[in-house]
Amino acid sequence: MSRIYIYGVDLNDDELQTLPWIGLLIGFRKAGDHEEGKRKLSEAVKCTKEQCERTAAAHLAEVERKHKEEITELKARLKDLTSNFQRQKDEKEEYQNLFTELREDYKRFQNYTQGFCSDYLMN
Repeated sequence: MSRIYIYGVDLNDDELQTLPWIGLLIGFRKAGDHEEGKRKLSEAVKCTKEQCERTAAAHLAEVERKHKEEITELKARLKDLTSNFQRQKDEKEEYQNLFTELREDYKRFQNYTQGFCSDYLMN
C-alpha cells in the first residue's frame, strides 16, 4: 500500500480512489517525493491554465467576429428599412399633395358651375 503526500495531508490508496482529480496525481509523488510532486502539479496547473487561456482567446475571437458580422448585417438592414421608410413617406406626401390639389380643383369647379344646371354641364 503506497502513501501520497498532498498539501500536507498524507493519503493512502483507498482515500485516493475517492478523489475525482486522481488523474492529476498518478505518478506525481509518494511520501518521499514531495518536492517533485509539487513541481509536477504546478506544471500541470500551468499547462492547463495556458490551454484554457488559448481556448478562451480563440472563443473570444470567434465571438467578436460573429458580433462584427451581426452588427454589419443589422446596419445594412437598418439602412434598407430607413430608405424604405423614407420612400414610403415621400410617396405618402406626394399622394397627400395630389389629393389636396384635386380637392382644390373640385372646389374651383363647383364655384365656377354654381349657377348652371347639371344638364348643361353634361354636354
